[in-house]
Amino acid sequence: MGHLDDQVVLFLNQVVHRWWTLDTLLFLCSSSPLLRGGVTATLIWWVWFKQGEQQRRSREILLFGIVGCVCAVWLARLVSHLAPFRARPLHNPELNLHLAEGLSRKLLLGWSSFPSDHAALFVCLAVCLWLASRKLGIIATAEVLVVVCLPRLVLGIHYPSDILGGASIGASVALLARSAKVRALVTGRALAWADRSPQLFYASLFFATYMIGVVFDPLVPLFSWAAVVIRTASSRMNALVGVFSVSLEWIPAAAFLLVFATLMVFTIGSVRLGRSSHHAPLK
Repeated sequence: MGHLDDQVVLFLNQVVHRWWTLDTLLFLCSSSPLLRGGVTATLIWWVWFKQGEQQRRSREILLFGIVGCVCAVWLARLVSHLAPFRARPLHNPELNLHLAEGLSRKLLLGWSSFPSDHAALFVCLAVCLWLASRKLGIIATAEVLVVVCLPRLVLGIHYPSDILGGASIGASVALLARSAKVRALVTGRALAWADRSPQLFYASLFFATYMIGVVFDPLVPLFSWAAVVIRTASSRMNALVGVFSVSLEWIPAAAFLLVFATLMVFTIGSVRLGRSSHHAPLK
């Protein structure tokens, strides 16, 4: 799809530098967490409190989506490390794309273009919202297509195949929520925790949706810090032992394991605390 990818990006990129308002809007869509994640986070809460006979099923799907979108992003990251490196369109001098005002050619330099993390994240959530509420799922899908994916193609941040690859990963993970057994396995204890300790559960749920709303941007410094710690530790170990080496390509995976282990410890401790409380069931 190399030639077709190039042609699509070149065609869409023609609108850049024609209207200042459009350039600014495209840049905001690609950089503003509010426009990318704020709408999706709002829709999650909307569906969560929507009354109806299928409310518990909808909540199971939403919780699955929150967990699943993180898994989809890390699957996309794993694919990007295993697949051959692919430079982004704006880094390809042969395309000579127009650069929107405010956008730097150094953006995401060194990060492989395939697949799109954003597509994996937001398509996963959009599909789950669709499964929980058809009407709000349509809004989420439109937002993903128009606000998240299209601007990244126009600005040359991704190729169409990058978007399709990330979307395939996100949709595949989200569709697992159609199975009642899978949903129960992933979300059963969380909903039981909501019944026993609603205040702690909703505080945690707010934090999770806040991270979605800001597209996990506050976690980037933590990952960077973890990468530096791991790199420094491995360098000192190599100096002392002289036989072990850690490839830089595994640093993101190691940082993820560190953060994941910390979150697991927090979650297990929270669940135990929730079990010991004696609050009335959530209505």
